[in-house]
Amino acid sequence: MFAGLLFGVLACSLWGLVYVIPIWLAGYDPLLIALARYTVFGVFSAILLIFNVKSLVQMTRRDWGSALALGIIGNLGYYWLLASAVQLAGAPIAGAFTSVIPICVAIVANLTARRSGTGVAWRRLTFPLTLVAAGMVCLNWTEFTYFLANSDQQPAGFWLGVFYAFVSLFIWTWYPISNAQWLIRHRGKMSATFWTAAQGVATLPAALIGLAVYALQTPDPAVLLGDTPENFLMGIVALGIFCSWLGICFWNAMSQRLTPALGGQMIIFETIFAVIYAHIMRLAWPTPLMAIGMTLLLVGVSLSVRVFQKKTVRK
Repeated sequence: MFAGLLFGVLACSLWGLVYVIPIWLAGYDPLLIALARYTVFGVFSAILLIFNVKSLVQMTRRDWGSALALGIIGNLGYYWLLASAVQLAGAPIAGAFTSVIPICVAIVANLTARRSGTGVAWRRLTFPLTLVAAGMVCLNWTEFTYFLANSDQQPAGFWLGVFYAFVSLFIWTWYPISNAQWLIRHRGKMSATFWTAAQGVATLPAALIGLAVYALQTPDPAVLLGDTPENFLMGIVALGIFCSWLGICFWNAMSQRLTPALGGQMIIFETIFAVIYAHIMRLAWPTPLMAIGMTLLLVGVSLSVRVFQKKTVRK
């Protein structure tokens, strides 16, 4: 279990960057950032699959369908929504919706597990999830007030960003559960690294087509790289290789070792790292309320770990 928890934290340490890079690339369209990111992810994954022919031939049509759905909806679609929400409504709003994901995943996954008799009693989850919810409120409150005080976004754009964040919540409640179920079914047959590359390759055609259409609709495709092409290229390479491929590898390795309900709660650390990175960019220290929020989150996750170590369902 310790290895699974470690992999989850490592994945989230990389995913925390997906909140700050869109701010760093504020002059670029979120759709362009998303398409470029997953083009890099897909190309890198295709190169890796060349060395995984043995696993590649074991993939069925159904497996490729799962990789396609998880890759396009759970990766490309989710990140476009998230990047749009960050730029329109601010990272705190996007983070607030993301903070609900671990609770939603824990509830949905435990509901599914209880049907097969492997879940845990709700009374044992109530207190840890309450601590997680309280921690998320404390962690995001300061960021929320900071955004309101410093944002010049128009109300229409702000609420559109809120809508994007809301849709992304549903997508990433579905993604970790579906992804973990596939990995558990294929445990011992296919590695987490291979499944990551398979999702990348499945996403590549959609990302390339989208990028081509985007370029054709731009009057002067030469301006796609913007005023700071070196920043754009560094940003999408970091997003495509480190945040996407390496981050998903860590997440898949975690998903093979933890139950979906517990593994889904690891996304909490994405919010923690995003807040830390945002404060580093501002050269500011977290507020006492944020420190309290982080403490509550860590205690809540620790209690959840203890709960899920025992899988017997008690009414």
